[in-house]
Amino acid sequence: MDRRFQFRGALRAGAALAALLVVGFGAGATVAAPLVSYRAIYDLALARSDQGGGVVDLSGRFVFEFEDVCDGYTTAQRVVVQTVNADGASALSDFSTTSWEARDGLRYRFNVRQDYDGQRSEEFAGQARLRGRGKGGSVAYSRPNEDIIDLPAGTMFPAEH
Repeated sequence: MDRRFQFRGALRAGAALAALLVVGFGAGATVAAPLVSYRAIYDLALARSDQGGGVVDLSGRFVFEFEDVCDGYTTAQRVVVQTVNADGASALSDFSTTSWEARDGLRYRFNVRQDYDGQRSEEFAGQARLRGRGKGGSVAYSRPNEDIIDLPAGTMFPAEH
């Protein structure tokens, strides 16, 4: 069994989702109330383990921070999880994202990283711009490779959504 848990593919998808965008949920919508800064901390523990499931113990912490800053909004998330398998081997997963979104909802920067047992396994970073509300735009990745991807009309960034 891969010590990196069997959800590596899910983390990859989660990283892309966390780093990117929400598409097609009412591009003309407005926020009804101002967004409020907050911090939430959750302690994680394995409630039960199915026999033959691979993981026999799990503990960790999830921290989510959202802040209303002068020119926009910042978000930081970090999930650190220690798992132990049936053979007694343990693995440490450390996943984090940080992002900034312009107050007008047209610009977005993001960094996503995943470490396993102290080794960097994945990293995504870049910035995105929209040509206007309800219009398309593009994402320019700087990590892991430079790349530009077009965004369809109706794309919204997380705080705007």
